[in-house]
Amino acid sequence: MIKENQIVKHIAYVKAVWDKAPNGPNTAAALKHYQCSKKAHEAESD
Repeated sequence: MIKENQIVKHIAYVKAVWDKAPNGPNTAAALKHYQCSKKAHEAESD
């Protein structure tokens, strides 16, 4: 359960970074990181 909370917090943090990132390569990198984190979490939950 603790690991689950850490993962959820990490995904929320990555999304916050993505939301704040200025347009450009940083935004694209943050979006890719967010999508990969979310996909990995969903796969682990299954």
